[in-house]
Amino acid sequence: MKDFWIWVPTKIVFGRNCLDELADSLKKWGGKDGQEPRVLLVTGGGSIRKMGLWDKVTKIMDDAGLKWFEYSGVSANPKVSHLRKGIEFARENKVNVVLAVGGGSVIDEAKGIAVGYSYDGDIWDLSTELNSKGAAVDTPVLPVLTVLTLAATGTEMATGCNWTNDTVTPAIKRGLHGPEVRPKVTFENPEYTYSVSEFQTAAGSADILSHIFESYFSNVTTAYMQARVAEALMKTVIKYAPIAMREPDNYEARANLMYCASWGNNGYIVKGNQVNWSVHALEHELTSYNDTTHGEGLAIITPRWMEWVIRDETKLYRFVDLGQNVFGLSKEGKSDLEFAKETIQAVKDFFWKDLKLKTRIRDLGIEHDKLAMFTEQVCKKLGYLAGCYKPLTKEAIEEIYEASY
Repeated sequence: MKDFWIWVPTKIVFGRNCLDELADSLKKWGGKDGQEPRVLLVTGGGSIRKMGLWDKVTKIMDDAGLKWFEYSGVSANPKVSHLRKGIEFARENKVNVVLAVGGGSVIDEAKGIAVGYSYDGDIWDLSTELNSKGAAVDTPVLPVLTVLTLAATGTEMATGCNWTNDTVTPAIKRGLHGPEVRPKVTFENPEYTYSVSEFQTAAGSADILSHIFESYFSNVTTAYMQARVAEALMKTVIKYAPIAMREPDNYEARANLMYCASWGNNGYIVKGNQVNWSVHALEHELTSYNDTTHGEGLAIITPRWMEWVIRDETKLYRFVDLGQNVFGLSKEGKSDLEFAKETIQAVKDFFWKDLKLKTRIRDLGIEHDKLAMFTEQVCKKLGYLAGCYKPLTKEAIEEIYEASY
């Protein structure tokens, strides 16, 4: 197991009455050093109004006498053009705490505003620099609190965030990370995910599972505890995602998915067996191009990446573990390679049959000639991709995209 340090200070307030602590938390984080709390409420396209959550959150703030300012309109796969305006809006209103109410996109943009508030340069330059150098942000960051409405990215408990630069051609998806970017408090009520559609539930579940895969497929074979925890998280997604799709108001299913998302991407299963992520690097180009739902893109590329990986017989061990410990398959009488192929088929069946997600890039409305552009963009990260479970080369990237198309 590699040397590491871990600090996961996000406070999770979980359950039907989680918002009982919202006002006090905003006062605590916005009222540091004797300041008057000034809250920036970051929201998306209006779904929280339809479900009554906007009314509930704003009433809590009003009843507590808090000053708040709303910045709305965050899109799926948040755009840097909107983020830049949000930073200026926050500065104009002299906010000192950011409250994101929504899913991963809303939270990621809220994090960007929190970082950009005190940063002298352009937020995109900062994210581009971090993406290429792998450094952590060291600029002061406003405290971020979140009210989660979608189980997917895990950004509500994670140190990173991503946005798409819609002001350049081709559009590029990048991000930044740092310990202070991690939210201070996250409020999780599974009931707030009841209105999530069957498709978004499926795509979010694929996103959760992909985050776990990216850490699970590690070259550190001796990090036994991390691997077994990862398997428990994966089994949770596989058990409860289809139930939540069939029964959207099943509290047990929604609760397990919500908490699993938070723990699947908060660093806990990464430390000690660090590995660079392959499939996300490939999928981000799809998302940048036409706002593909991230989880659906991941569900298309992941099995094709796996089929490329198993050509290296030294990489079969994780597929054996995955098949036996997560999918409950029997290896009796099968070689490691035969069993790895059976395991990948189980992954395909879950993504494409159980979750009912698309199976091909072409089904996303992406033209074949765009694959070369995607490859060119991903090749800019070859230094980073050399640290993956199986190092990606230009030829491998082309092959995986072609197989996925």
